[in-house]
Amino acid sequence: CNEQVREYWERTKTKYGSYLEAAQGLAVLVVAPLALVYVGLSFVNQSVRRLRLLKCSKSFVNDCRDNQEDSQDKSEENDWMTKVTREQVTAFKSWDRSKIFTYAIYWGIAFMTWSVIVAKLVVLLLSWLVEKTSGMSLGAATGILIAVGLILFLLPPVPGLPIYTTFGLVVVAIEEETGRMGYAGAIAYAVALSLALKLGACALQQKVIGELLAQFVSVRKLVGINTAVIRTMRLVLATPGMSMAKVCILIGGPDWPTSVLCGIMGLDLMPILLGTLPVILLVLPMTLGGSFLYMATLFDEDGNPRFPWAGALSTTAFALATCTMVACMLSAAHFIEKTVSSRADEVNAVPVDEEVQEADEKEQRKRDAYARATQWQDLPLLAKLTITLSLACMVACCYMVMLFPHKCFVEYSVSDKISGSKLNGDWKNFFLPLGRFSLLIFLLACTLLGCFQTWAKHKACSLLDGGRIHPNEADVGTETNPVIVGETP
Repeated sequence: CNEQVREYWERTKTKYGSYLEAAQGLAVLVVAPLALVYVGLSFVNQSVRRLRLLKCSKSFVNDCRDNQEDSQDKSEENDWMTKVTREQVTAFKSWDRSKIFTYAIYWGIAFMTWSVIVAKLVVLLLSWLVEKTSGMSLGAATGILIAVGLILFLLPPVPGLPIYTTFGLVVVAIEEETGRMGYAGAIAYAVALSLALKLGACALQQKVIGELLAQFVSVRKLVGINTAVIRTMRLVLATPGMSMAKVCILIGGPDWPTSVLCGIMGLDLMPILLGTLPVILLVLPMTLGGSFLYMATLFDEDGNPRFPWAGALSTTAFALATCTMVACMLSAAHFIEKTVSSRADEVNAVPVDEEVQEADEKEQRKRDAYARATQWQDLPLLAKLTITLSLACMVACCYMVMLFPHKCFVEYSVSDKISGSKLNGDWKNFFLPLGRFSLLIFLLACTLLGCFQTWAKHKACSLLDGGRIHPNEADVGTETNPVIVGETP
């Protein structure tokens, strides 16, 4: 049975590669405290057996008689852990712990970013924005929303979904103060504004970033111009006319890379915007969800909800938006896979960007050198302590925020005001003492990880051609004149 498990594990490692290491990192982050408890219980169990404190304890002598063919069983009596636990610890030691610990810390950063920055600080920011724009005219508030929204849209990692929700929140909040359009009119205005912002951001990403900056290798590399998915998308987007596959890619593909790719390819703007219009199916429920979310926080003088149905509709709208988003992504993936299967020769014929390929090869050499430099058995003690302490701090802050949220942060909603009684005019009062401590050790974990990676990059530098190539050196910012399929010369 153990042999079958080992064979299955080897096949899994071969098939999934780095994805498996990322999953191992997540497992380390989640079960690290439980694993320490488990090892501690194993130590207690083995200590009781070694010291023969209880008559009912399992005898080592009987074990050796029953397993005389296995010499390793005879040495179990000298171990401070049970045989099963020792095998599990040995298997853990065989992992690439430097990489897996780094993945675990990245998972922790993602969790803290979502649970604190997105779920907590964004609410605080939105309440501040609502408070500041409530006394403004609709035109002034619209200008601020468009400016902030465009800036966020132009950043590669920022999705559009929270922006649509913000529009729904803020516009309805202004309507609550002014009472000019009615709630239905305010929601319709927020939906129209969100759609216009999405199309405007697509136009800027395509014409400004994609077309004007296409000569920079760094931009094309950030899009992933040579990856199999992007090469297939290039083939579909370059096909004349408006097909279902093209529409699904435009609305189901990643926002920033898709729009910038259209600019790199030199495609006409208006057909692309026309194919992007079905994104209203995603914009509408997200904006409605934000509007209903704000309306659910409104109460009358007696403390009764003014819109008791708003909370349920907000949840329904967000669920519908999630289903729509998943459907769009799956549709895009389906047509990409279908294109790869039915037009494999054409996909393979799409020219490779040689300058991006050269930059990718340089980065791969750096990654290989980094991997060699961070082999756990070759790490000095200080480096091991640094990455381990970083992981311990990350696990601790994640568990604090997850298990004790009400002791970390003040209960706060979008309808509250910073100048109100909960925060007394100071946004820093949003963080309770335990919350401040969790953020402190989170920053410590990130700092320690940065120190470890800085040392590792310096070590990798010495492994690259005798230290002649620096890890940060790459010709990814030089101007070139790429020729991409579908691009107009």
